[in-house]
Amino acid sequence: MIIVKKEISLGKRILGSLFFLSLSLISLLMFSFAMYRLMDSMINHKKVIVFSKSPMYLLGGVSIMFISFILVLFSNQDQIVNVDREIKFT
Repeated sequence: MIIVKKEISLGKRILGSLFFLSLSLISLLMFSFAMYRLMDSMINHKKVIVFSKSPMYLLGGVSIMFISFILVLFSNQDQIVNVDREIKFT
């Protein structure tokens, strides 16, 4: 086995971080808007309170994706490559 150390370029790190940061901010905004509507409905004593699950799922999913991306991005794991060689006896 040969151990090959694979480095991630700075450009990929920055673009990946910006991508997941933008998804996290979008989900945070959707979550905040849903919470505002919920609190407004509770304060004004409306008869029906509709609590949408999709912003919660998006907030949880994107948060987990962002955390796992950061863990993978900054971990310095070595990639293991198997090298199979034929040995011929003549």
